[in-house]
Amino acid sequence: MATTTSTAPNQSKIVGIYLDAVTFQSITEETFSNLAQLEINADPVEQRLVCSLKRQVKTKKIKLKSR
Repeated sequence: MATTTSTAPNQSKIVGIYLDAVTFQSITEETFSNLAQLEINADPVEQRLVCSLKRQVKTKKIKLKSR
């Protein structure tokens, strides 16, 4: 599992986090909590990705990992 998200120059952090979480079906608790801060300045599309991640964590499609 990737622990750090590398993003292309034109790719937002939220998109990178989303792609990693969906690909590996897991996200660290730290990264998941950081989404709240990133969501503040997110555009509407990024906000939808954050909502989708939250929903998938809630329904356990994506697992929260402690590290």
